[in-house]
Amino acid sequence: MSLKRMSLKTMSLKTMSLKSSALLSALGLALVAAVIPGGSPADAADVRVITLPIQADQVSKVHWTDTFGAARGGRRGHIGVDMLGVKMIPVVAARSGTVIWGRFDNAGGNYVRIRDDEDWEYQYIHLNNDSPGTDDGQAACTEVFSARLCATVGGGKLAIGTRVTEGEVLGYMGDSGNAEGTSPHLHFEIHRPVNGAAEAINPTSSVDAARAALGRFPTAAAPPAPPVAPAYARP
Repeated sequence: MSLKRMSLKTMSLKTMSLKSSALLSALGLALVAAVIPGGSPADAADVRVITLPIQADQVSKVHWTDTFGAARGGRRGHIGVDMLGVKMIPVVAARSGTVIWGRFDNAGGNYVRIRDDEDWEYQYIHLNNDSPGTDDGQAACTEVFSARLCATVGGGKLAIGTRVTEGEVLGYMGDSGNAEGTSPHLHFEIHRPVNGAAEAINPTSSVDAARAALGRFPTAAAPPAPPVAPAYARP
């Protein structure tokens, strides 16, 4: 075989290799898009496999959009996803884990934070603080958290280390804290472990994928305007 023919053959093999690589990349993008509408490689890297933090039979009443990074008060960016609905919709554990912080404080805001067995954390903000059918700020503990979590409350705080199971009801959607005056919603955060600390990631792709996995439940027809609230003070 002449050097010229060998060179042409080598170039042909390289071309085939490049085409194969391009095809595989395209297939990868298609798979992401199939799992997450509008997905991208960056989305795929940040998807945490979770149970939707909204009780499945209530998902038709809830909707959300990607507002991660949107400006909030105090020169902060939004680090969660606001899942809009109505008061008293049950919210559930996205993964099994333990309570690492939680507060029962109708005036200041009700919330709970869970850490799973792989050190990822999930925070639930603006839980209900009102008696049913009112905006009185006088919710009983069992109108904020599950009865099991309420049994652990002492001094206005949930007992650290309380074990929860994926899909278990943790509490109920509301407008407590600095969400007063906005539509009831769950502000949901996901934090991944990084060098012994917790780093917020955009949770939207994760909740989108969890919602898609439910499949059989219809989506809400007409979303209300999203709430605009300042960033909360971290515990």
